[in-house]
Amino acid sequence: MKKIYIVLILTSTLIISISFNKNSMDSKISKLWNQSKIEFTHSIDDLKNSPLELYFIGINSYNILSYSFKHKKNRIIDDILDIYLQTTPYLVNSNRYIFTYLKYDQRDSTKTLQNSYPMWLDKNSEEDILASAQFLFVVSFAINKISDIPKRDRTELMKRFIEKFSPIVSSHYRRWILGVVDLEDKKTLGSFQRRGWGCKNSNEEYICARTLLQEIMKLNTYQGDSYCNAMTDVVMLVNIGLGYYLSSNPDTIKKEELTDFFKKSVVLFSSHFKSYTSYDFNKKPIDTLGFEEGLWSEHPDFYYSLYRDNSFPSKENQKINREVGLDISHAGTVVAFLEMLVNHQKYFNIKFPTSSDMKMFSNRFLYNVFNGDFQKPLFKNYMNGSNGWFRASTNGYGYAPFNLTSTALVGGYPKLGAYNLELKKVFNEIIYKLDSNKSEDIKFMQKFYQKTIWSNYHLKNEYNFYVEPIDSHTALFLINFYSSIIK
Repeated sequence: MKKIYIVLILTSTLIISISFNKNSMDSKISKLWNQSKIEFTHSIDDLKNSPLELYFIGINSYNILSYSFKHKKNRIIDDILDIYLQTTPYLVNSNRYIFTYLKYDQRDSTKTLQNSYPMWLDKNSEEDILASAQFLFVVSFAINKISDIPKRDRTELMKRFIEKFSPIVSSHYRRWILGVVDLEDKKTLGSFQRRGWGCKNSNEEYICARTLLQEIMKLNTYQGDSYCNAMTDVVMLVNIGLGYYLSSNPDTIKKEELTDFFKKSVVLFSSHFKSYTSYDFNKKPIDTLGFEEGLWSEHPDFYYSLYRDNSFPSKENQKINREVGLDISHAGTVVAFLEMLVNHQKYFNIKFPTSSDMKMFSNRFLYNVFNGDFQKPLFKNYMNGSNGWFRASTNGYGYAPFNLTSTALVGGYPKLGAYNLELKKVFNEIIYKLDSNKSEDIKFMQKFYQKTIWSNYHLKNEYNFYVEPIDSHTALFLINFYSSIIK
């Protein structure tokens, strides 16, 4: 890979800004794609056992699909669309559905519905809404991008994809958001609840099954632990996909009710942001924007958010940061939501987020999450700048300080460089180190970017950047990073 080094002096710190040859990067991405496709083949093979594979297919294909549409890489686009189409044989048309916490005294309730719906179900006939929502987000994104291509220029696979998936997407979003009707009682039922979290309404009644529209309308009024009123990743994923779907204008049924829900969701989403004062690299105050900071502090995943030692924590080490932000892995969904809104504000006639909002959000990541070392860039575990353990469990699983660093490369954060040039330099330095043959660079990347998670009380090596031939798992990680940073 060709590298051009430009030395800049900022506050007495030498920072290397690297410009890469786009053709070389395109070639690298193309090569990685051929190898990484193996991972999607495995997911399709395993889909018969678990719809959770939909989650991995969705989250691991979005960056490369976005890059491919932007740069008109039709071969890769068709490859991905074909992968998506391979999930459709696993759809089940069913009028039986298992509702979680529909009743106060039982976890699961099976109901017969007035109509049948296409769903990806597991062996127990249960739907994993998170997995389906993640997958349909990228499917809706693909529909949206194909709709921008004149019909005469679309590939045959693009045409078949639109025809196959448009009704599937519509059915899922209408069912999740507006609910379904029970055949026996003729009541409208929803699939979303917070009963498992112990959340209650103002009448001290547990929040059992709701439509997503009902949840959005009441989300700021639930009582219980701090996260009872949090906007979960599944709710955001539904809205991201819905935004792309609604603005793509496929030939489907009327969408007014869904558009109304979407706009209400955006109002709720924007209300969960708050401005803060951070400090730039010159110690000067600067405006930043945080999301739901403190709202998740009482969730078990955050019990060790103030424990910063590298040894695995014991129960006595529980230290909660009451102002903790989302972990940077899950906060990637926030980035994707913002990206979708920025690109479709005119269509929906909405004003959030403004360019100032995006600048402040990128500032939050740069000045609170980034460790400030342009030569050895790392990222703290939480969006507010906390760097304690995340999701530490009694079976030796969890993320130590800086262990979520690698997720910053694939979570959409490189795109925030459009709002802050300093952030571009951070990710360019990482690209340089991934291509470096210097022993100090290799050791640094192996220590902090390859080792990403504790499992069975040991730090696990997740990736292998400097081994040839590169394995498909590492190839998929790299292609997600490279495709999100290239212009």
